[in-house]
Amino acid sequence: MSRNLLIFSGSRSKIARMFAHAALVWIFVAAVMGVYLRWQAWGKPPIEFAYRFLTHGHSHVMFLGWAFNALLAGLIRAFLPRVISMVYYQIMLILQVAIAGMAVSFPLQGYKIISIALSSLHLFFAAWLILRLWSDSRAQGPALAAFRWAVVFLFLSALGPFALAYVSAQGEEGTVWYQLAVYFYLHFQYNGWMIMALLALLLEKMPLKGEANTQAVHLIATGALLGYALSALWTEPPWIVYVIAVVGAVLQIMGTLRLGGGWYRSYNWRSVWKRRWAYRFAGMALMAFGLKLLLQLSAIIPSVGEFLFLHRNLLIAYFHLVFIGVVTMLLFAIFLERMWIPQDKTLSIAWWLFSGGFVLTEILLVLPGSFLLPLLICAIAMAAGLFWIARQTIYVEDNQTVY
Repeated sequence: MSRNLLIFSGSRSKIARMFAHAALVWIFVAAVMGVYLRWQAWGKPPIEFAYRFLTHGHSHVMFLGWAFNALLAGLIRAFLPRVISMVYYQIMLILQVAIAGMAVSFPLQGYKIISIALSSLHLFFAAWLILRLWSDSRAQGPALAAFRWAVVFLFLSALGPFALAYVSAQGEEGTVWYQLAVYFYLHFQYNGWMIMALLALLLEKMPLKGEANTQAVHLIATGALLGYALSALWTEPPWIVYVIAVVGAVLQIMGTLRLGGGWYRSYNWRSVWKRRWAYRFAGMALMAFGLKLLLQLSAIIPSVGEFLFLHRNLLIAYFHLVFIGVVTMLLFAIFLERMWIPQDKTLSIAWWLFSGGFVLTEILLVLPGSFLLPLLICAIAMAAGLFWIARQTIYVEDNQTVY
């Protein structure tokens, strides 16, 4: 390989690991913001932020800082050749600067000029990076189909913040349109981009060949596309919206059963997830995804759907179920299998704090009554676990092989 090529190229594994390390930093930052949200709900912290502004900051750091970086780490490692352009590294640095700016600007001002500019900056370079990844990708078959759908949903979700900014500028915050814009972004981020990107990573780890499996991927993706209708059922829409929601939910179940059956016949779960906590997290993600599908189906019933969408704690529990229970747990399983998180006995306590805090939070959110202090304690436990995981991964010398 020529010297000039080496100057402008880098190791796929090293760049993927950098994305992974950045992701671990940002999930801890997002967890601290979550603690502050719980603190404001329970008591009087020394500095109070507008709750909605802080929520925007928390969600952007989680989605763009944690999930986007983590998924990029997985996709780069899974689908790119061993030596890749240093453009990936350079854009990664720009993205981290944009995320840092959003982590400060959103809690202070919400959707205003600085936050919108930083969001647009991140969107531009993220689009550039993901299109470069599409061009360089070696994905094939069902994994390629899942990856392409993930990219489509990522771009589709980007319409949400712009719609939100427009609605806010029109002074219509708190209206139906404001909520629908929020749900649009959330839905196509984690039910679209994140789920399909994870599906691509799973199909790379546990390959399934054949046109039938590619069609199953298309069923899941089409179901996610139509599934946005579920987010509008609380508005008492025309009957056709209910039909679209039903079709979307059924298609996702059909596609999932097809792929799940193929994996069940072809792979042993224990042999795929060799590390203890990877095995546990993958199992938790599987159960959470099954529960997600059942909740989607039940939400089609008008009385149930209206009840769920009008009770904030239940909505938060559902969002956490998908984002933490499915997306984050599966990403941690992948990180552990890739050895991006070290094999450290002291991390077991951190994993218990994080996973236990999550499960208890979900239980408290769905129970009737107010549990502000217990929810704050759970948030602190999760943040403490994430701090130790990030510290042990990034700052403690790790002699394990990077592969």
